[in-house]
Amino acid sequence: MNNEKNLLIVILDTNPIWWSLQNSGFMQQDVQTKIQDNITFNDCLSGVMGFVNAYKTMNQNNSVCLIAAHNTKAEFLYPTRPKLVENNQIPWEKYEQINDIYETVKENLKKLSSHHLDNLSNAKEINNKDNLSNDSMISSAMGLGLCYINRIQRKYIFAESVKYRFVVIKASDDSSNQYMSFMNMIFSAEKSNITIDSCSLLQDSSLLQQASNLTNGVYFRVPQLNGLLSYLLWLYLPDEKTRHMLVYPPKTDVDYRAACFCHHKLIDVGYVCSVCLSVFCTFTPICTTCNCNFRFDVNMLKKASSLKQGLMVNKLQYSTKSKSDSINGSSKNLDSMDIGPTDINLNNSIEMIE
Repeated sequence: MNNEKNLLIVILDTNPIWWSLQNSGFMQQDVQTKIQDNITFNDCLSGVMGFVNAYKTMNQNNSVCLIAAHNTKAEFLYPTRPKLVENNQIPWEKYEQINDIYETVKENLKKLSSHHLDNLSNAKEINNKDNLSNDSMISSAMGLGLCYINRIQRKYIFAESVKYRFVVIKASDDSSNQYMSFMNMIFSAEKSNITIDSCSLLQDSSLLQQASNLTNGVYFRVPQLNGLLSYLLWLYLPDEKTRHMLVYPPKTDVDYRAACFCHHKLIDVGYVCSVCLSVFCTFTPICTTCNCNFRFDVNMLKKASSLKQGLMVNKLQYSTKSKSDSINGSSKNLDSMDIGPTDINLNNSIEMIE
C-alpha cells in the first residue's frame, strides 16, 4: 500500500444569493438566461461529498479539508475550528468515518446559514451590501487553506513529504474586487508547489483558469450540473502521477488580462506605476496605491512633441524623395546612404520619446 500522505482542500461556493437565483431558474446577468439544470445546493453538496468519500476510500493516508466560500466570509466546514487548535491532533492519525465528515459538514453549514440570516435580520446590517452580494469569498477561502497547510508544515516534521492539492468549485461570477488578493493566493500556492484544480459551474472563470494554468492544475467548466459527481470523479480524483495516463479535455486559451486598480475592470492596455506596479486604465499624475507623485516638465513635453512632429515631416519628405528616385531608375540603396551626425541624434531622440 502506498504510504504517501496527501491532503486535499476542497473549496465549495456556498453563496446563497447565487444558489437562490439558480433555483429560481434565472441568473442576474446583462441578459437574463434561462438555466436548464434546475439543481439545488443540496444536490451539489451530495455530489461533492460523494467525491470526498471516493477520495477517502482510495487510500487511508488521504486527508481532506472542506472550506465554504460564502458571500460575506470564508469558514471551515471540516475539520471544525476547535479541532484545528488542538495540539495533539494529526490529520492522518486516524481514519475519519465518512458519516462523521458528512454530519460535521451539514452542522457547520447550518451554523453558517443561521449566522447569515441573523445578520440580515439585524437592523444595523440591513444596509450592508455585502450581505446581498453575488460575489463569493474564494480568495479568503484559499487563504484559510494556505494557512492550514502552513500550520501543518511548521508543526510536523513529515509535512514536507505531504502532497497538497486544492479543488475549487466555484459557482458565482468573477469579482474584480478580489483580483489582487486572488492573484496573491495563486502566487503563494505556486511558490509552495501546491496544485490548484478548478471546477467552474455553468460559466467560465478567467481567474480560475489562471490559477490552474500557473500551478499545473486542471480547469474545467461543468456544462451540466446534473453530472457534477461524474466530472469530479473523472477529472479531479486522480493525482498528478496518474493524470498523464488518462485522456483529459484539451486546454483552452487563458485570459491573462490584468484588472485596473481604479475601476477593477479587465483591460488590454493600461498605465503602470513605476514604483508599486499598480495598473490603471487612465492616466493619473498621482498613484492612488503608493501616493507617488509623477512630475513632468511641460516645456520638455512640448519640445518633445514638436521634435516628434518635425521628425515625422522629415520622414515623409525622405520617403517621397526615395520613391521618386526609384521611379527615375536610381540605383541608390537606402541602407547604404550616408546619415549625418545630426540625423542620428535626431533619430535617437525620437526613439527615446516613442
